[in-house]
Amino acid sequence: MIEKESHRSFSAEPDTVYQALQACAHSARHLLEADDGARAVTFQTGKSLFSWGHIVTAQVLEEPGGARVQLVVTGLPEAPRALMDGKK
Repeated sequence: MIEKESHRSFSAEPDTVYQALQACAHSARHLLEADDGARAVTFQTGKSLFSWGHIVTAQVLEEPGGARVQLVVTGLPEAPRALMDGKK
């Protein structure tokens, strides 16, 4: 399964960034897990024209001058590599 990582820094308090992250995660297809102590959420995105969906884990980390959001995105288990391959 392919896994991609990314991060982005914000000049806002970590708790403020985490609240915004929670709002985005709740609007996703399925909120799978939320850990307020670690400021992390895991959610599933829906199927699109080019994808069967993804599992996204996002964590807000404190850094000097603000916060950093660390993202790890993976494909859905059991999903074919290409949308045209059909569901297993």
